[in-house]
Amino acid sequence: MPLLRSQGEFQAGWAVAQLGEVDAGIKQMEHGIQAIRATGAEMGLPYLLGLLAETLAGSASDRALQILDQAIGSAMQNGSHFLLSEILRIKGEVLARMKERNSKQIESVLRSAVHTAVEQNAPLPALRAATSLARFLSSQQRRAEAHAVLQPHATLIANLAGTQEATRAAEFA
Repeated sequence: MPLLRSQGEFQAGWAVAQLGEVDAGIKQMEHGIQAIRATGAEMGLPYLLGLLAETLAGSASDRALQILDQAIGSAMQNGSHFLLSEILRIKGEVLARMKERNSKQIESVLRSAVHTAVEQNAPLPALRAATSLARFLSSQQRRAEAHAVLQPHATLIANLAGTQEATRAAEFA
């Protein structure tokens, strides 16, 4: 039960942050992660670290990147690749928001996110990663490449018509 309680605390903190109380949510998320670690469990921890980093990204990009690297390292070490593509996507987006950014690194991380999701047969994470990559390519004035990245996901985009994911992808498709 301590693990489930800790995961619930993290998720409640994430919800608090999403509802606008970012600092309070981050504090609760961090407490949840500490409690999860105290149980010795690693189940889902890399993804939760990714969500924490995504929440931190607006105000603490360097810290967010450190947490993302920790999440990726943990996933690789423990073989827990659950939603690894999402962690990579988040990292690419955090890198893209930074003032000093390395375009090749951003593109590489986002392409890795797409590849990982496709390899895991995870269509929605693949679409999310492809949309992030397309957004990045478009910002680099590479609109045709952005369109090509989303082309393999055209059927899914059509099936998801009207959803937030389809609307985001349609901007670049």
